[in-house]
Amino acid sequence: MKAISVLALLIAGLLVIVQADIPSEFTAFDTSKDDQVGFGEILDQVVKKTGHKPTDEQFNMIQTRFREADTNYNEQLSLAEFAKVYPVYVEALSKQ
Repeated sequence: MKAISVLALLIAGLLVIVQADIPSEFTAFDTSKDDQVGFGEILDQVVKKTGHKPTDEQFNMIQTRFREADTNYNEQLSLAEFAKVYPVYVEALSKQ
């Protein structure tokens, strides 16, 4: 029971950290500085942070989540859209 409580606290703490980092990460991903993040910019950052291309599984996961987050279908993510999907990118990067 204690292990589950500790795990829940760790997950909650990580979520707070991820939420706090979203605006700065959005800025880092937005290499074109147009206040939008495109799919190519996301892939570039994944390669930059990991040193290699994502696996096919990671690529598909990132692409699927990108499409789900792009609510206005302009193939770009605003900060609000990016915030919804950023935890998925953190997960993909952590599995490298």
